[in-house]
Parts: sequence; structure tokens; C-alpha cells
Amino acid sequence: MASFLIREHRVVDRPFLRAMLEAAALTTYPELSALGRLTRADRLDEIFNFHYTHREKRIWVAQSGEAPIGMVWIQPGRHPVTEEPDYMVLNIAVVPEWRRRGVARALLEAAQAFARAEGTHRLRLFVGAENTAAYALYRELGFVEQTREMLWRF
Repeated sequence: MASFLIREHRVVDRPFLRAMLEAAALTTYPELSALGRLTRADRLDEIFNFHYTHREKRIWVAQSGEAPIGMVWIQPGRHPVTEEPDYMVLNIAVVPEWRRRGVARALLEAAQAFARAEGTHRLRLFVGAENTAAYALYRELGFVEQTREMLWRF
């Protein structure tokens, strides 16, 4: 198995992080191409810049050689219903050629270890309904499904 390391993000990772946001968003929200008031790039820039300026964000990057190959981004918050403190996984992404090689697992384990060390006992995330590989990984790492988002369009 090829080797990689997990490290804290650096400012030079910003373009990679933005590209990973776009890749994840287009898979989950394909209608972003027809927003109306903003272009897709403008809306994703708006989202990225809002979250990137968050003081307490934590981002880890998986790297092989000099190339970033994956990332996980978490931010502290509270569950919207129970108000329990948690960390929300804003994005986890791995470049296609590195998928199914343990990168996402290592990234999530880094996030879990950080949350545990901070005394926060919850990590929360959303996953696309069709992303069965991600569901399987999350279950293996101890995540349990709590809700399902349903959408009706007319």
C-alpha cells in the first residue's frame, strides 16, 4: 500500500481545500449549476470563505509526497435539537485515485482523536444517500444513522 501522512492544513492548501469543497458539493447538490442570483463558483466561494475564516476550524490534509490527496474539515458547534456540544464534519474528500486506500479512515480517525482530546464526545456529519462506500466506512468507525433528509420537488 502506498504511504501517506496526515497533517494540519497550511495556507498553501487553500486551493486544494476549495477544489475538494466543489467536488463534494457538485456530487451532493448538482442543482448548484442553476442558482439564479449567483454563479456556482460565487456561491461556493461564499461558503468556503465563510467557513475558512472560522477561528476554531480544524482541517487535516492527507499528503503523499508533496501532493495533497485528501482532507477532513471540522468545526465546533452544537446539535441543532439537543444542543449537545459536538464537532460537525463540514467536508471530507479524497481524490479519486486514492479512494479505498485508507485515506478517509485515517482522516476521520484524526478528527475523532482530536474531538476526544477536546472532551467533545460527538462528531456529526451528513452523507449523500447514494454514497454507500461512505456509509460503510462511517459505520465501521462507530457512526450511527440518526436522521434522513427527504426532499420533495414540484
